[in-house]
Amino acid sequence: MDKKMTSALNAYTEFKALPNESLQSTFKIFKVIMSRLKNFGNEKSNLEVNLKFINGLGEAWITVQIIIQGSGNLRKMSLYDLFNDLQAQESTILSIATKNGVPKDPKHQKGTQSTGLFAEKGKGTTDDEEIRCHNCQGLNYFTRYCKAKKKEETTGDKA
Repeated sequence: MDKKMTSALNAYTEFKALPNESLQSTFKIFKVIMSRLKNFGNEKSNLEVNLKFINGLGEAWITVQIIIQGSGNLRKMSLYDLFNDLQAQESTILSIATKNGVPKDPKHQKGTQSTGLFAEKGKGTTDDEEIRCHNCQGLNYFTRYCKAKKKEETTGDKA
């Protein structure tokens, strides 16, 4: 039990969006991390959760972070409210990032889902299930933290 709690706390502490990761993918990963913490009785305040999420976003989000943090609403907002506010800004952030030389990866654009970025629940769908890495099938960590050699993504089109 201590090992799982330590794993959950480490995932929270080290949370950062990956380059070119969509806001939606980042949000899904963060929700799983928060769910795991809650299951171990380690609940965070709205302010702590919102600050961790917004500060974990990439460099392209710095201006939006400053504006939202300056508004003073993070204490009152739920994570879902914050996500909705950020989602409204995502296309603008992506276009600015592209102009500034940060390439957009088409598989991470809004409306598509990349399943290789985070681990899924084990067999079921309850929060008590184990987290399983898509890359090596290891337990209790996300694929983004996998130390094994990355599997190549396969496509349905073969020539």
